[in-house]
Amino acid sequence: MTVAANQVVLQGDPRSSNLLPDSFPTFVKALMNEWHVPGLSLGVIKVPEDGGDVVTEFHGFGEAGHGRKVDKDTLYGIASNSKLFTAAAVGKLVDDGHFSWTDKVTKLLPDFKLSDAYASEHSTLIDLLSHRTGMPRHEHSYQVGQTTKELVEWLRHLRPSAEFRETWQYNNQMFGTAAHLVAETSKQDFIAFMQSEIFDKLGMSSTTYQPHLDGPDTEAKLSSSFQTLENGTIIEIPYGFNYSYQDLQFNAGPGGIVTSAADLLKWVEFLIRQRRAGLVKQNPLARYAGLPSPSTIVQLSTPHMLMDRFPEDPYLGPSAYGLGLMMRSNQGIEMNWHGGDVPGFGSQVVWSAQAGVGIVALASASGSGNSVADIACFRAFDELVGNKPYDWPSYYRKKDKKAREKRKEAGRKAAAHDKAEHPPSLPVEAYLGVFADVGYGQVEVCSPKSPQSASPVCQKLLERISHAESASTIVPPLRPDPVLYISWPGYFNFSHIILRHYDGDVWKGAFVDILEGTKRNPGLKMVYEDADSVTVRFRLEEGEVRKMEVSGVWGAGSEVPEDDERVEVSFAKV
Repeated sequence: MTVAANQVVLQGDPRSSNLLPDSFPTFVKALMNEWHVPGLSLGVIKVPEDGGDVVTEFHGFGEAGHGRKVDKDTLYGIASNSKLFTAAAVGKLVDDGHFSWTDKVTKLLPDFKLSDAYASEHSTLIDLLSHRTGMPRHEHSYQVGQTTKELVEWLRHLRPSAEFRETWQYNNQMFGTAAHLVAETSKQDFIAFMQSEIFDKLGMSSTTYQPHLDGPDTEAKLSSSFQTLENGTIIEIPYGFNYSYQDLQFNAGPGGIVTSAADLLKWVEFLIRQRRAGLVKQNPLARYAGLPSPSTIVQLSTPHMLMDRFPEDPYLGPSAYGLGLMMRSNQGIEMNWHGGDVPGFGSQVVWSAQAGVGIVALASASGSGNSVADIACFRAFDELVGNKPYDWPSYYRKKDKKAREKRKEAGRKAAAHDKAEHPPSLPVEAYLGVFADVGYGQVEVCSPKSPQSASPVCQKLLERISHAESASTIVPPLRPDPVLYISWPGYFNFSHIILRHYDGDVWKGAFVDILEGTKRNPGLKMVYEDADSVTVRFRLEEGEVRKMEVSGVWGAGSEVPEDDERVEVSFAKV
């Protein structure tokens, strides 16, 4: 794949200039070829301290799909780069006197309750927005059609994986909770609040949560989206959040924004100017009246939780999390950043009020697109602030190699276990059926060997599997027999778990995503997660299966050691 670049500059105010070296586009094109990324939109901004005009630079690389070139107005899903917007919306309500940052969440949302009584009682808005409640991701608990109110009400049924404020654990649900708080306090839905109070006031006219509902002009600006497979193959997939307006509210807070590089630089300029004003106790510019205050932006960009005390490369130094924002010192210069990853897109936003610079990179591929966006932004940051450029490409190659080797080793280890020491206690039919957990809802265990007698849920799953082709180069082993499926549909293309018998009443397997096709790439595609990453134990009482205990599903992160003996979710047979 060869990537072309077309530089795009804004005309008039703000001023346009060559902020990056002439060699930078060649550097980015080489990255995109190496990582198999079809398209990328890059924007750079320099914000002077005297309040003068900003200087910007835009580059469009590759294709936006259907013969379109990438430019500054091409739209991409920015996923978790939405979090800082959500935190800013909460800050706007703090500015307006509705509550304070240190108010207990239970005071503001009576339905908010965690299973850890201490965490439930003491959690503040800062705890929620800095990922320190003790809760793991729990993303396999999401129910399609679930409201943010239901999300908040279900939190009490989900298990923590760490003590309150003990360690940093990424959790999208807390930003869904924050979005629900904004909606409840403002008496309007979250998307409408963001549109009127943030996007419109900043002139972010292309930014939306609902490109497929905004009409053909907006849809025409949306980039095609791709997923990069383990072997470097790229396949086109639909954007992952083409839901109804009400269903869009569910993901809006943690990751729902769709925007362009041109609009994002307006946001970055605002962040830089407001943080600068807040640090020296100055009033904001008149055009920022009614937007989150300088003190709010300082609060968002202040470290609240240590993330990475000992990074893999000592050059990088420790990093911390603010409120929807990551930060560290880069060779003595403040650097704030956040990435975003949603099926089909990857993004990175980097900025520094100290240096007065910002970079945004939006890529049309998940996974590898994140790597390219990260490398491009961090290298651009080094260039803009005058640091000796760090070898970001080698750093990300090492990370990718480590992840690939871990995946291959999991596959080799799983394949080596091809014979169970003990058979299942009961015939395979006894393990089939519906299982329920109050926090995770209902799932159903199915057998691929009896599709005619299967339930409607299992029949639908088996039919989809029969029409899908594997898009993974590493497929989990299917021996020893028997093989079971657990129908477990959810967001992010989650479809089911494929299990093979391991020993006695223990099965092991992996989650499987089923990707929908597009006009140019029709047909369903199956993508497998790491082999034997999920462990299922069936518990028997009086000779019958009564419970299904599952580990490997809650996504606690690297700070919590993996343990397939630990029960993360316990389902009761219905």
